[in-house]
Amino acid sequence: MSLHFGGESLLHPNFVDMVAYCEDKGLHTNFFTNGALLTRSLFSQLLDAGLSRMAFSMDEYEKEKYENKLIGGNFDKVVANICAVIDEKEKRNASTQIGINAVTVDEKEFKKKSSGLRRLFPSESLVIFNSLQHSWAGGIERSNITDPVNLNEAESTSPCSFSYQAMVVCWDGKVCPCTRDMEGLIVVGDA
Repeated sequence: MSLHFGGESLLHPNFVDMVAYCEDKGLHTNFFTNGALLTRSLFSQLLDAGLSRMAFSMDEYEKEKYENKLIGGNFDKVVANICAVIDEKEKRNASTQIGINAVTVDEKEFKKKSSGLRRLFPSESLVIFNSLQHSWAGGIERSNITDPVNLNEAESTSPCSFSYQAMVVCWDGKVCPCTRDMEGLIVVGDA
């Protein structure tokens, strides 16, 4: 169950309870965060709730670029929070998967960002990935996507696997079967 959708999930006052509820029902939970609000204490509560997977959205590994791109962002605070989360995961030997999503549409740029992020966060328990190598059902021009394997998968005539693997509960309670339906156009239920 993806507990994110175009906003900061940790702003919800009952987020830990939502994770616990989903996990109690046998749903594996995941979410993305910018990392500004995710302290060691909050992460510990999420581990106790059974969180399956989470990822930090971090497009820059240099303070100046990060703070210029994310107005009001505090690079040092986010780096400290990510380090605390990694430390807590390792200290507790938790199975929760942790990643950093370094959004790019260019493989060369991703390699550079990935190397920079790995210098900041050398822990092997952290996965650095790029999730934007996707055509968004044709919404991104072919020339902007450099990975032909992922492009071919995105343009396949087979049904999209996202609807079988994840669903989204939007801020207003509407349930969508696709984590890529940013407009919430396909609604299958209402929480």
